[in-house]
Amino acid sequence: MVSSRAWGSSGGPAPGIFKLIVGGKPLFSPLFAFPISYELTILFTAFATILGMFLLNRLPMHYHAVMKQAHFQRAMDDRFLCRDRSA
Repeated sequence: MVSSRAWGSSGGPAPGIFKLIVGGKPLFSPLFAFPISYELTILFTAFATILGMFLLNRLPMHYHAVMKQAHFQRAMDDRFLCRDRSA
C-alpha cells in the first residue's frame, strides 16, 4: 500500500482540497487584483481608441477619386499633386 505522503508527492491532491494560507492573507482579495485590472482597462481603452479612429476615418483607404486623374501618374513619379475640395 502506498502511503499518503508518497501519493501526495507523486501526483498531488486534487486542487482545492488543501488551502495554503501564507502570512494570514485571504485566498483572493480584490485589492490584489486592482492594479492589473486598472492597467488592463487602460490598455484595452487604448486599443479601442485606435480601432475606433481607423473605423471612423475609414482607414486604410486603398482607393481615392484623385487616382483617376490624368496628372496623378506624373505626381506619383516626380511631382506633387494638390487637390482643393472647396469647388
